[in-house]
Amino acid sequence: ANGNKTRNSFGFSDYWVVKIDANGTKQWDSIYGGSLGEELNTIISTKDGGYLLGGFSASGLATGNKSRASFGQEDYWVVKINANGVKQWDSIYGGTNEDLLRNILPTADGGYLLGGASISNSSGNKTRNSYGSYDYWVVKINANGTKQWDSIYGGTNSEDLKVIISTSDGGYMFCGSSNSLASGNKTRSTFGSYDYWIVKI
Repeated sequence: ANGNKTRNSFGFSDYWVVKIDANGTKQWDSIYGGSLGEELNTIISTKDGGYLLGGFSASGLATGNKSRASFGQEDYWVVKINANGVKQWDSIYGGTNEDLLRNILPTADGGYLLGGASISNSSGNKTRNSYGSYDYWVVKINANGTKQWDSIYGGTNSEDLKVIISTSDGGYMFCGSSNSLASGNKTRSTFGSYDYWIVKI
């Protein structure tokens, strides 16, 4: 705790959230993490006035204010906080290797879609084997963080999902990069090294 950060880190790196007013004046700050490293990649507001924090955690054990032990190297780690930064729940999603959460999209039923890159085979609470290296890995959870389904999209090389958007027909579009040839469930080969890759479900 120094500068205008009020909390000591739990480990190497934590999610650090700072609430400011419209003029940039700090109102509160809080940290979320375990004994090793966490990386926060996205924050979305929730219908109850709180927030959902999404990223990934390398802390193997339930330590700090992380309540669940990891399945492997890094897992998707989602933290629900209220409007004042008080943690309400947290949950992990992943397998025994690396699972890197990039983005969260609210869904019409009050749940969320989590999207990122995974190299884990079926293990932990991931149900599908990787096609090769990293794939787009999408996880649907309900409003309380309970996993409802998961699916992968990719080829035998690497894919990295960056953005999830909803579409007018009630489906979703996943946008990121790929350097795979047509393989796995990817139907088009790359033109060179990495290309933009868009998947519609």
